[in-house]
Amino acid sequence: MSKKKDEVAVIEEKETAVDVQRDRVAHADPWDENVDSAVTDQVPFLKIAYDNTSDKPDGIQNGQLYNSLTGQIFEEGFRGLLLHMSLGQAWFPSKYAPDNKLLCSSNDGKVPTGGGESPQTGPCWSFEGNKQEAVCPNAQWSEDAQGKRIPPACDQKIRMVFWDLENGSPIIFDTKKGGLKRVRQIKTTLRMAKGRYVHANSPNMNPYLFMSVRLTTQQEGIYFLPSFALTNDEVSLEVAQNVSEYLGAIVSQIKSMDMGEDSKPKGALDTAMDEAMGSPSSDDDDPGF
Repeated sequence: MSKKKDEVAVIEEKETAVDVQRDRVAHADPWDENVDSAVTDQVPFLKIAYDNTSDKPDGIQNGQLYNSLTGQIFEEGFRGLLLHMSLGQAWFPSKYAPDNKLLCSSNDGKVPTGGGESPQTGPCWSFEGNKQEAVCPNAQWSEDAQGKRIPPACDQKIRMVFWDLENGSPIIFDTKKGGLKRVRQIKTTLRMAKGRYVHANSPNMNPYLFMSVRLTTQQEGIYFLPSFALTNDEVSLEVAQNVSEYLGAIVSQIKSMDMGEDSKPKGALDTAMDEAMGSPSSDDDDPGF
């Protein structure tokens, strides 16, 4: 290489280094590491209010949905885009235990994550096609000396991540027991309908980013179950593209959270629901939600 070409190469290399440094400055967070430690990032949970819910906002009625971080009450129901859904387990002590610390959990429903006060070796469940079987004793139904069915100590649950269309931010909704069938229904509906939501001007865009889901609750006895419905509300290409840019980071952050995080120990309400739901039928053993 000639001396002139060498000089051009050196200049280009210096310009590249300057560009990288400029990008680092331009993309730097406008807060220091002390703020990061004191004010941690947090994705809020979408929750259903009950009498014994500790963090519910003032004035909320049982069965209403609310944002655990802002206290916003969704009086007419919640509307959002389904970004991610995962299966997991969370095992807490008996309601009579002196503390409510998480004992063991799983972020995939198959094997424990290793966290908690008493992590098990696993596996939790075995999966073959559309059939699943509880392997861990804590995930199995059992009977007492009188033959009464005892629900599993470790709850199977679904974690759903939505994009809140009203507030433009992600939010998490956890459901279990009777709610799992409701999740199965909306999952089937979304999968069957997604072909109608392919955008003409952006056919490579994920159609789920145009499918607005409405979440409300329905009372069954003393319990409120989630109710999902695909709405006819239009989601603009601009909104879908905006959410798409955040999608990877959101899912990555959610996957880093333990499935037991923000879960509550089994209490009187859960026990009553267990008894009301009874033993799962053979149909409930199908995880096709």
